[in-house]
Amino acid sequence: HLLFADDSLLLLEANANSAHELNQILNVYEAFSGQVINKEKSAILFSKNTKREDKEELMNQLNIATEGFSGKYLGLPCYIGKSKSKAFEYIKERVWKRIQGGKEKMLSKAGKEILIKAVAQAIPVYAMACFDLTKYLCDDISSMIGKFWWSQMDKENKIHWVGWDKLTKPKKDGGLGFRDLYSFNLAMLARQAWRMLQSPASLCAQVFVAKYYPNQNLLQARPRDGISYSWRSILKGVQVLQSGIIWRVGDGCTINIWSDPWLPRGISRSVTSQQGSHVITKVSDLIDSTSGTWDIQLL
Repeated sequence: HLLFADDSLLLLEANANSAHELNQILNVYEAFSGQVINKEKSAILFSKNTKREDKEELMNQLNIATEGFSGKYLGLPCYIGKSKSKAFEYIKERVWKRIQGGKEKMLSKAGKEILIKAVAQAIPVYAMACFDLTKYLCDDISSMIGKFWWSQMDKENKIHWVGWDKLTKPKKDGGLGFRDLYSFNLAMLARQAWRMLQSPASLCAQVFVAKYYPNQNLLQARPRDGISYSWRSILKGVQVLQSGIIWRVGDGCTINIWSDPWLPRGISRSVTSQQGSHVITKVSDLIDSTSGTWDIQLL
């Protein structure tokens, strides 16, 4: 990453040895690339458990004066505190800047529709793929967009003749096809969770597995105290997957009869009867190993 990108993220322990090694790496990079690290534009983000004296020593050795709690990395906030609305306030401000100008208000309804779909509702998408922006913030942004849709040059607060929930319906159902931002946010997070299910060998999946659910699968993972906000957000996506995901039965060796969703029916995707005294647990136990068909007598 250091050699090929201007925005480089380096991870290290907060001690003198790590600072010395990092300085060595940066010196080698500067010598061979002919480029110089801009320390004034660099920042350090410490764990909240780091002692003040350790922070000062590390910053002095690296000659970096800025802590990066309020900064962004690749367009996303590096640190998200208790106030999620404050962390993502910049998204709301960007949307507002794009729709509040006089020229924008002079657009026809068709022009406003294009601006809303192609610009205003596209701005949050990048952050939505990583974080739960909260329903409150999404509703706030939708409210701003709704005011813009109904506004005119001479009337800032024109009556909203149709509710926003109806405008988000597809055009074939009488709406305008605007996004329900929070539903879209959850869908993006569900997509990340699906990628982790499908590609467990990816670096992202391996990091989360090692840190948060080493002895479980993703669908069994649950939120707990002390987890990062990115992982807490992905767990929201897992909940979305669980509401509709179903196993496609192959040999059935990894599917639990009693707890996994594997029955393709509308009422419930899981077995509704209790396990009771039955000792069999895998769907493979219900399949005749000779013919490869269901063991009707056992069922």
